[in-house]
Amino acid sequence: MNSTISRFRKYHANSLRIIEELAGNETFCSDFNSLVNLCVLTLRSGNRIFTAGNGGSHADALHIAGELVNFFTLEHPPYAVMALGNNSVVQSAWANDHEFESQLSRELAAYARPHDLLLAISTSGKSRNILQLIVKATSLNVRTAVLTGATGRESLPYVDLCLSVNSSSTPHIQEGHILIYHALCAEIELQLSKS
Repeated sequence: MNSTISRFRKYHANSLRIIEELAGNETFCSDFNSLVNLCVLTLRSGNRIFTAGNGGSHADALHIAGELVNFFTLEHPPYAVMALGNNSVVQSAWANDHEFESQLSRELAAYARPHDLLLAISTSGKSRNILQLIVKATSLNVRTAVLTGATGRESLPYVDLCLSVNSSSTPHIQEGHILIYHALCAEIELQLSKS
């Protein structure tokens, strides 16, 4: 058998197994339901959702904001969702003059109000700038939720909600995150359309 095809099939099988585990995990499904409710309550109350991540997770944070400011499955007015870390002047100046780890926290402090929501993404759960961001959010009375991987929950005992994909493989964790936030965006739109 062609070795490329064999490796693809193995990768595919691992991806499917990890994703299928999510729907069969009652704790995860309960946490997902809680995250939907928290997002809907935040937006329905006139508050904002901030998303954040690094690298591929930053792209995911942008993706979430894009789906909800525009629309994903249902047409709706724009929802107040903003991805942190997009102002390159703020980011590069703060990282150069101070430190990279606190740049997202600095942005959150500029924009956040009590009862807003931070949805952070960290496959490892150990990204120093994300950990500082969560601490800052808590000090601002901003609620916190995190998408992470199998070991991330150990680093994040102090967040309001932690949804983890049961893998230590960054690509597989990211694939799980895409499924989670696509389902999240669709459910937010559906529930807000009924109000």
